[in-house]
Amino acid sequence: MSGYASDDLARTLGDLEEQLSGKRSMSKALDDVREDMDGLRDRMQAHHERDARIAGSHEAQLQELRGLVQDLGRRGVSTADVKAMLSKMWDDLNQALEDGREEERRVDPVAEANKNLTKSVVSFLSDNPSRAEVEQTTLWVYKSFGRSGGKRIPYNKELAGRLLLSKAISPQEHENWKRYDRLPDDVTSQSAGRAKT
Repeated sequence: MSGYASDDLARTLGDLEEQLSGKRSMSKALDDVREDMDGLRDRMQAHHERDARIAGSHEAQLQELRGLVQDLGRRGVSTADVKAMLSKMWDDLNQALEDGREEERRVDPVAEANKNLTKSVVSFLSDNPSRAEVEQTTLWVYKSFGRSGGKRIPYNKELAGRLLLSKAISPQEHENWKRYDRLPDDVTSQSAGRAKT
């Protein structure tokens, strides 16, 4: 109501000021003030009616709740029983929410591998690749780096020496690593071997 009232009041005061300064006729100013006041009364009435409807709705809901509580009491349901039911409902709701969050956190391994493979393939393509180039590059990335397109790890001469000595990477994988800073999916940089898949 305050937004409407303050706008109308400001307009009314502005009209009165114009009238007092002689810019408009007195009868026109009074007609405008009456219209403004009528409009303000109508809006105030509408707000009061809406507030009364909301209050009535809240009262009806409260009465319904009181009736349910009285009915539970007549059936021999104790306060402790109600608390236990509400506690179980609360726990079930929290469990359902947690299950939903857990489901969101689960990642489809195939979808994740496809996404990573696509990113890897894109990094090797020209600006406007043909379908044949995309297919050929995808096959090469898959064979050279694995199902997920490999891992981006900056080339490290010392680590490369350890991986070559332990035969964790082949000479071709070593060359690819030097050239593209990418190791196959199953090569672990922390050990001298391949990850178990």
